Amino acid sequence: MSVVPLLPPLLPHVDADGLADLSRVLRSRAGEIRARTASLEAAAAEVAWEGRSAEALRAAISTLATLLDATAVLHERAADAVGAQADAVAARSGLVGAGLDALGRLL
Repeated sequence: MSVVPLLPPLLPHVDADGLADLSRVLRSRAGEIRARTASLEAAAAEVAWEGRSAEALRAAISTLATLLDATAVLHERAADAVGAQADAVAARSGLVGAGLDALGRLL
């Protein structure tokens, strides 16, 4: 006899593999952001003109690069948090499954 239909769902189903995939996507996006930021900075360094307009452009790109780097850091932190959650869900899923099996043997 299966116990699962007898018990109401205590928590919504959380897919550990889906969380792990999301973690990888977030980490990949952080890498993409960093690569594009480096490309933008390299292009700004190659600006051939001088003067106030060139300085303003370089300053704006520097500010943007700082913001993009902060965004990449946030993606990495989110990837770490989601990855940790995926690990916790996977660990608890095993415990819940074992508990349901034990309960099923008692019934």
